[in-house]
Amino acid sequence: MEKVLGAIPLGIASSDNEFAENMLLVMLAEYLEFADSFTKACHRFDFDGNKENEEFAKMIGESLEDFSSMLFQREIMHTVSTLYDVSETLRSYVKDPQAAQGHMKAILKLYNL
Repeated sequence: MEKVLGAIPLGIASSDNEFAENMLLVMLAEYLEFADSFTKACHRFDFDGNKENEEFAKMIGESLEDFSSMLFQREIMHTVSTLYDVSETLRSYVKDPQAAQGHMKAILKLYNL
């Protein structure tokens, strides 16, 4: 973490640096969300025979493995979506830095930052 903090500011134009710092904030905020969801998913949807999930999977005609996998994916999907959104914003930066900066700020607002 010291290495990351030591790299701030990046020594580039202030608007570019602001974009990079906002991206870092988004990634850190999403990590907190991911850690919570991943922990819950690992506990709730293990593949080692959760009795409650096994019974429900049978009721809907799914295998426990498929059912657990589906629920696990659902639990962490927000991270997948956020990383995709961030990657698209990064790709768009070269074409329209102001729009990309606005989009990054909008993402930050989702985290109340």
